[in-house]
Amino acid sequence: MFKDVILAVVAIPLVLSGCASGPKAVELKFGKAPVQPVVQEAWSFQTPGIITDLALSSSGDSLLVSTIPNRESGTGHHMTVCVDTASGRIRWRAPLDSQVRAQGVANGCRSAVITTHNGEMNAFGPAGAPLWTVEAGCRPYIMNDKIICYHDDDPGPGTAFEVFDQSGRKTMTFPSPNDILAMKLAAEGRGLVIALTRGQVLLLDAKIRSLWQRKMKGEILDAAVSREDRPRVAVLYGAARKKQKISFINAAGVPEAVTSLPFHAEYLELTPDGTNIVAFGNSPQGQSLGFYAFGGGKLSEVWRRTEPKFADFSPPPSVAGQYLIAGFELIQDIERRSVLVGFDRAGGLAWSLPVETEEGAYLYTASDGTAGVRVHVTSGDTKIKSYLVK
Repeated sequence: MFKDVILAVVAIPLVLSGCASGPKAVELKFGKAPVQPVVQEAWSFQTPGIITDLALSSSGDSLLVSTIPNRESGTGHHMTVCVDTASGRIRWRAPLDSQVRAQGVANGCRSAVITTHNGEMNAFGPAGAPLWTVEAGCRPYIMNDKIICYHDDDPGPGTAFEVFDQSGRKTMTFPSPNDILAMKLAAEGRGLVIALTRGQVLLLDAKIRSLWQRKMKGEILDAAVSREDRPRVAVLYGAARKKQKISFINAAGVPEAVTSLPFHAEYLELTPDGTNIVAFGNSPQGQSLGFYAFGGGKLSEVWRRTEPKFADFSPPPSVAGQYLIAGFELIQDIERRSVLVGFDRAGGLAWSLPVETEEGAYLYTASDGTAGVRVHVTSGDTKIKSYLVK
């Protein structure tokens, strides 16, 4: 029965101003934004199994939540549930043979692709109906009528990724003499950017045709792509004993600006309009979020927010609506405490969500919608909470 898998779904009418209450308050030294939004805890649910992965659709309307058995309690299963993000309603559940490796979802839970640690890729249709299974160990992305099978861990010789159609038939293999380091999809299936070893970065269109290729003067750590009709790209790279750099590349593939970073970064995101770059890093010098703007042929740092301590766990940042979201870890009362922070474009602290974690790790996703920004975050090992920021 369904109740054997999901114990409870609860809509919570709690409304918070500025920041959310949590199991432990977190004191932040960042200056507040002039406008403090309302943060509403919209819904939550508990799983008998341990949550291991979250995947949000590009439109933000559906969320996949995967679990593994909870060996301490003897409950739970290898499974994935698909959730409507607005209501918290569980659209369907799918039992699996082994733990989820990666997953992708689209079209309001009507299309999902899941790879597992037994080397299989499974496709599901409306109501979670199984469609097909093929052998493929990769990170799947749904792009229009294609499934991009990104070999992020152990690619085959000369293979960056494979493309499957909606019937599970492999239609192409994208060759590469170098290993692939990063992949980001452009909005609405307009294409994708891939970063390879030896400083290679490529922008591909929706038909997987190369639009341009550039070589950076160092190894690439991350890349990002805007949501514009003609996407722009930002690339984070570095060389031994030199400062890391960000290169800003226009839609024609022409590098328009390069800037050096005053801190160590690991992740990069572009704002949807392609005019600003967010860089985030965690190092012995602390946790830093930097905001950069392009103008007058230059890429300049607008502001930077730093917590001067190394974090045991540091998730990637995200951009949702007007907010730049980053996870910080602070030490208060001799305890490490995790908090998700939403900054406005001027660097002001707009809202924060203290996060209850197991051994410091957690998962979150965020997206913008007509009702506001929705943030979904795990609480402990077996609970997920959804917040609406407006």
